[in-house]
Amino acid sequence: MSKPLILVVETECKKSSLVDLLKPDCNVCLVHTGKDALHAFEENHLRIRLVIMELVLPDLSGIFLLRRFRKISTLAELIVSSCRKDIPLAVGAMKEGAYDYIITPKNRKHLH
Repeated sequence: MSKPLILVVETECKKSSLVDLLKPDCNVCLVHTGKDALHAFEENHLRIRLVIMELVLPDLSGIFLLRRFRKISTLAELIVSSCRKDIPLAVGAMKEGAYDYIITPKNRKHLH
């Protein structure tokens, strides 16, 4: 059986500890912009089982991406992350199909 494909959308271009954590058990597609995320999802929507994405992206709205992903496929679970503790934003993401909303620390050193 092949490893599941996970799409990770992170705005920081440096090496991702999340990707390192996932790679032993999954195939990971890492992108840094909303446009690249949309292209990767369109090309691989039948294989992608999980999307982990930042909600605030430099080029496209995370809510826009959630809507587009859901129109293309309902196979993948969508998890969004943000450093904002914004209840209306979280509720909006959940209404657009996000499975979960994770608040990440602004300083990623706290994740280690």
